[in-house]
Amino acid sequence: MNEFDITRRYENEFQLLSILSNCRKIVDKIKFSDKYFKSEFYQKIYRYLKNEKSMDIQLMLNYMSIDDAKEFITKIYVNNLYADCDKESMALSYAKLILEDYKKDEIRHLEYSKATLSSDEYYNKLTEIIKLSCEVEVESLSKEAIDEMIMDDSQGIIVKNFEILSHYLKIGLTDLITVADTSGFGKSAFLLNVYKSLSQDKDKYKCHYFNLEVAPKTMIKRLLAITSNHKVDEFDKNVINEDFYTDARDKIQDNVSYIKSGSITIEELKAIVLNSLDQDKSNVIFVDHIGLLETKDRNFSRNEYDKVTHCMKELRNLALDNNLIIFVASQFDRASIKNNNIGMSSLKSSGEIENSSTHVLLLKESKDRETPEDQKKYYQEVTVNIAKNRNGEVRQLDIYTFLKTKQIFRES
Repeated sequence: MNEFDITRRYENEFQLLSILSNCRKIVDKIKFSDKYFKSEFYQKIYRYLKNEKSMDIQLMLNYMSIDDAKEFITKIYVNNLYADCDKESMALSYAKLILEDYKKDEIRHLEYSKATLSSDEYYNKLTEIIKLSCEVEVESLSKEAIDEMIMDDSQGIIVKNFEILSHYLKIGLTDLITVADTSGFGKSAFLLNVYKSLSQDKDKYKCHYFNLEVAPKTMIKRLLAITSNHKVDEFDKNVINEDFYTDARDKIQDNVSYIKSGSITIEELKAIVLNSLDQDKSNVIFVDHIGLLETKDRNFSRNEYDKVTHCMKELRNLALDNNLIIFVASQFDRASIKNNNIGMSSLKSSGEIENSSTHVLLLKESKDRETPEDQKKYYQEVTVNIAKNRNGEVRQLDIYTFLKTKQIFRES
């Protein structure tokens, strides 16, 4: 009998493992033992999840066959990959149901052997069974852990060339930062500047940039311009030698961080991210932009509002469940642009963008540092309005210049 023919028979075990395989941190939080599983196959999977911290087919083979490993990835792992729920509570509920079945079986076996046991032995064993529990373990806070949290809250990550903005934002793990502007104003370049800064610090960060808007060639040319301080249109001219291309390629292309271009669903994005996390680094995700992110779930694909609402909730849960930092690009709605009344309510498509974001940055034309009309195709003076800030104050920073020809944001 195929191992997965037992799914219906041991539905609670199947559901628990599907949650644990997607939320590995819960594995160590719930007091549980592999002996509670009735299915030997599910016992193997639980041992793997308990002992290993990464989704690696080679490691799986230490616990199960290659066919079992493939079935685990394609059925159990993907079963709960996209669920929008309190995964810790759900996992605990399934764990308790499994444990109750285990306790019933143990008590039944104890009754069968009652005649061979003394009265004290019987009641001692019965007490041990009844006392079994699988509550969530509360982590004790050491002085070191408290100091680390205080330090993280007070500093946050520092993005090179955005030091002043970093000071006010104090971005940390699980934060979701939305960057919005009018179409073509510079939000993609802004995110690429952040990506360039963090991805080059290979010891600290692993970055995943999902480009949903422009051709891959265009995106790489923009990043080359930012990295090399050359104008974008210079790459079409015979003015740069081969050494430049070699150096530039080495700077922006490696096995740690990457850019993926093309259409994608929220389900595919989550699968890519979860299968490529680096547990030793801070993982930073860029989504450019939220309005182009699709979903396979028909319940949320009826209209733009439902789709964006669903995708933002999924990104928020992805950040929370996996200690990620996520940057999302968005746009302003046409009415706000027309009325020149830009604020958080201007975010296009869904109010969930504001609700799910821990930080909202609105890129606007500077009013005090006016850009000459004949120079706007070359550069733009920009105000970054920190409209929402979970970790600090809201304020406007009128200190940025966007060099359009080089795709570079400069902080004065």
